[in-house]
Amino acid sequence: MKTAGAITAALVIAAVVSAPAAARRAPTVAERAEIRGAMALALSFAPPVCYGAVIYVSTVDRRYAYATARWKTIAKCLPYASNGYFILRRSTHWRVVFNGSDAPPCTRVPARVARDLIKMRCR
Repeated sequence: MKTAGAITAALVIAAVVSAPAAARRAPTVAERAEIRGAMALALSFAPPVCYGAVIYVSTVDRRYAYATARWKTIAKCLPYASNGYFILRRSTHWRVVFNGSDAPPCTRVPARVARDLIKMRCR
């Protein structure tokens, strides 16, 4: 019986001591519209009908967001398709601070934000 009590106590202590995991969140309707607008500027070379958007906002710092285009596979859209993602930062409006497929530089995206949004370390 002492063993069960010790195990229970250890689990309670572990639950209290462990830090909550950071987790990105879905954007609000207003955030989604603004981030979509910033994406449209960054992807101005491609017709907007050719892509959808997957967007998350950081829970570590809500001024940062992740966005990626989901390209349609119809013939007229294939020349524009690419992989990669955007990291955006909001000051007065959302602005792309990184565009690529590798980890962003730590000078542009804080390390905690990179881990939250893309589950990677900045470089």
